[in-house]
Amino acid sequence: MDLKPLPFDAPFAEYERQAGELLAAYRAGDPAALRVFKEDHPRFLDPKIPWLSTHPSDAEVLAAGLGIDDSRLAVARVHDFRDWAALIG
Repeated sequence: MDLKPLPFDAPFAEYERQAGELLAAYRAGDPAALRVFKEDHPRFLDPKIPWLSTHPSDAEVLAAGLGIDDSRLAVARVHDFRDWAALIG
């Protein structure tokens, strides 16, 4: 799983595709996908230092049962958006 940066004017469908691929990779236990969630999903970030990971184990990330909305959020944050709504808005 490799989330490559998309151009600024990329169609929305490309972000959606990345979110779907990220979710599939997460469900398959792909280490790169797990790293994306660990580094970019707020569930795994320190509440006092919002850019700092809490360093969860792979098992903890997998046990979180993340879904498509979580994947969309992570993709948005990888591309420096606050959340999915900010990306599509």
